[in-house]
Amino acid sequence: MKLRQSYLIIAVLTVIAVHMLLFEQGLGGDGWGYYATCESVLIDGDLNLDNNIYGVYNGFTQDPQTGRYITQYPPGLALMNAPFFLIGNIIGSICPVDIPQEKIFNNPNFKDLPNNVFFRIFGFVFAHNIYAMLGLFILYLTLLINGFSTRLSAIAVLLTYFASPLHYYAQSGMSHANSFFLVACILYCFSKYLITRKSYLWLMIGIFSGLATAVRYTNGILLLVSFAFIIITADKEKLRSVAYLIAGFTAIFWILPVFWWIHANQMRPGYTGQFFFNRIPFYSILFTPRSGFFIFHPLFILSIPGFFMFLRHKKLEYSDTTRLTAVFSASLLIPLCLIYGYWGEWYGGDSYSQRYIINCLPLFTFCMVSMFASEYRWKTVAVVFAVSATIFSYTAFLISISRILQFPEGYIWPQYIWEYFYIFTQDITFSDFINGLRQNTLTLKAIDMCF
Repeated sequence: MKLRQSYLIIAVLTVIAVHMLLFEQGLGGDGWGYYATCESVLIDGDLNLDNNIYGVYNGFTQDPQTGRYITQYPPGLALMNAPFFLIGNIIGSICPVDIPQEKIFNNPNFKDLPNNVFFRIFGFVFAHNIYAMLGLFILYLTLLINGFSTRLSAIAVLLTYFASPLHYYAQSGMSHANSFFLVACILYCFSKYLITRKSYLWLMIGIFSGLATAVRYTNGILLLVSFAFIIITADKEKLRSVAYLIAGFTAIFWILPVFWWIHANQMRPGYTGQFFFNRIPFYSILFTPRSGFFIFHPLFILSIPGFFMFLRHKKLEYSDTTRLTAVFSASLLIPLCLIYGYWGEWYGGDSYSQRYIINCLPLFTFCMVSMFASEYRWKTVAVVFAVSATIFSYTAFLISISRILQFPEGYIWPQYIWEYFYIFTQDITFSDFINGLRQNTLTLKAIDMCF
């Protein structure tokens, strides 16, 4: 990648980095559960999390025999975030600054955390910013090696961030940014394998799949789909490629049963909840008025016609490598969407928008990007739709974090698509909106306090 050609992606990533800085969301409900594992292992040297829970008990159950708290969250996120956690711990140990936490968080029941704990949390959340940025850059490289222009690839990255829930969850302590990064790595390695036919890349895919499974259990499907594509794509050295894939996956996956046994004295995940098979899964996760991905983030519905554009042979030709990468993306999307659609809380609880699908964003974007590389007529339609859809999706984010509205369901963000109309029935001004951002966004609040 020539330096002159890299200016646009540098500009795009800079805009995203500034956005992350301004609209940092803090640790979040589930984030405290992931953080507890990291602190317990690295600071206490054990997996007894009772003294690592700071008042937020999302995802914890109490063992009736021992009375200890057991987390439902897998340990992969703690593993990925550990370097940033340790850097935060070092800074917190030597930093003399007294941070007015109660004023920043504006919670009368808030108790100041010790300085080193505050910086550990900061490092833990900062890790998600880094992984989101890396995932976006790797997605950019994936588009480049598949023949798309530097301009289109950079714009696709910009849309992936601002037109999806990533613009919220890249700045929170939950697992979605890490999972997004790992799926982007798998997609890049698969594309690279098709180009180079280097079988060691299946080792990398195995490692990323194992780590993704240790972050979110549903990502275990990545291994099965990858195995199927070895059979499809490997002309020779199939056995070596399979061995590489399994070895890479096992190198990480073994952590899970060890964690389950040491932490909870059981050989199964502690995850609560269940699947229900009496619904149409694709409707539930993609099209339902309650947090449906395509309904709240309509840009990505272009991935459907975009995928079929990859397969056609007239007018616009794609290489076999690019077509096969699109098929690989769709083959990952289908089972992942099935799993999320059958899950009991397909809507993500009381979360902002549709968060489960964030790890699929590299796959949606790859399938969608052909719409912007098509002939003039379809490209024009795609561009106009992209601008409108991005504004639509991002408006909900800005209204939500400003906290100037409480929607009918009682949340600061809409749960159903028709709740968007509620925005236009309220007597609020632009000044109210700006003041809401200043009072409820951590970074802007901290800036106000300094000046």
